[in-house]
Amino acid sequence: RGAPQQPRIFRLMPDLIEWPRAWWGVVTADFYLMPKSQRSSSPWTMRQNVYGPHVQYWQCSLAFPALTDAALASREAVVESLGGASGLLRMGHPFRLQPMFNDDVTQTVVSWSDNTFFDDGSGWTGGTLPPVIHVTTTADRGARSVVVGGLPVSTARALRRGDLVEFRVNGIADNSPRLHRITRDASTNSAGEVRIAINPPLRKALAAGDTVVLDYPMTTFRLTGDDQGFASRNAGWNGSFKLDLIEALI
Repeated sequence: RGAPQQPRIFRLMPDLIEWPRAWWGVVTADFYLMPKSQRSSSPWTMRQNVYGPHVQYWQCSLAFPALTDAALASREAVVESLGGASGLLRMGHPFRLQPMFNDDVTQTVVSWSDNTFFDDGSGWTGGTLPPVIHVTTTADRGARSVVVGGLPVSTARALRRGDLVEFRVNGIADNSPRLHRITRDASTNSAGEVRIAINPPLRKALAAGDTVVLDYPMTTFRLTGDDQGFASRNAGWNGSFKLDLIEALI
């Protein structure tokens, strides 16, 4: 039935589990911000009055490739430990793993500060954006832009429209949903800082020094229902697996 996979399962809080990166490979992913507005219409003119959006939240549907029985069982065990829609699951967009800037640069091999490399001759990867940066200026709840630093200096379009970022207060991932999409290209100044426009607005306030995650940004989801996360097996014990998730707003 295939050898079981044993990635590390991160239980960050009693009811919060992080989906292992080794399991992020999917066949398809519908991952989007769902707006919720209020509307009314005139019964005589049929004119539409729309107010909002009052809220926007991440929603996703993830379809995984055909898996062996052992691989399916491992995933089922993690989902079952959530206890249905009551549990919280940290997950990100499986096709938006890094900023788009990294797709356009030529990666280089960088040595240690004393110009030496690892024993096998390899070195650090250079040329790409750092995996994490930081907030430089306090931002209030509801803010639609944040000033960040720690990026390469004087770089055009370092962060780009469509990039995803995750904010972590004091660098710690918790159960608060903090995934945002950058809505405008952003070029850094001579200090490696830039103001990024984001959507949705900040769920909670941020302080200078809080972490901004660029690689594998995530948010906190719930299963859309208690009937989610069950695998379907065939006679050969292989099967399919799907997750439908909705952001766990607080």
